[in-house]
Amino acid sequence: MVTLCLIACVIPSAFAIDHKCSACRAVGRELSKTLRNEANATEGKVVDMRGRLDSKGQRYGKKISYKVSELRFIELLEGVCDGDVKKYRVLDEDAGWFLPRSELERTKVKMKGKLRLGQMKSEIVEYCNRVIEEAEDDLKSGIYDESVNSTNVERFLCRDTVKVCGDDVDFAPKG
Repeated sequence: MVTLCLIACVIPSAFAIDHKCSACRAVGRELSKTLRNEANATEGKVVDMRGRLDSKGQRYGKKISYKVSELRFIELLEGVCDGDVKKYRVLDEDAGWFLPRSELERTKVKMKGKLRLGQMKSEIVEYCNRVIEEAEDDLKSGIYDESVNSTNVERFLCRDTVKVCGDDVDFAPKG
């Protein structure tokens, strides 16, 4: 009995999440939204690295573009799992993770029971943190060299990096 608990307690619930592809896509959609929102805000922004003073009291060092700074990357990923990803839910065992948009969808999800709602929130947030951590280096490289952007981050994350979605999944925007 103790051995079983040790194994179950060591494996984080992020490994055991159902519907990995749709959960990853939820994370990808939120990261895409974050990239879209910050695109215009970063134009012309710089990070002042001149924190040191010389003997005359003048600052020295360099300024770097915010677009290629570590600060930008940290700020991009920092809020992904704390934002709207918490609102994604699973309605039934055959459906994947989705963001309830209508009152009818929210009511159907609420009918699953409050305990399950809390569990779903916890599952998707833990999964989000795991995916972001696992893909961090690839995301960083892709965002810096501009091969990853708001239009392809979902595919890059879920198919190319974390590899939880197959080739049959259509990542084209809906509507």
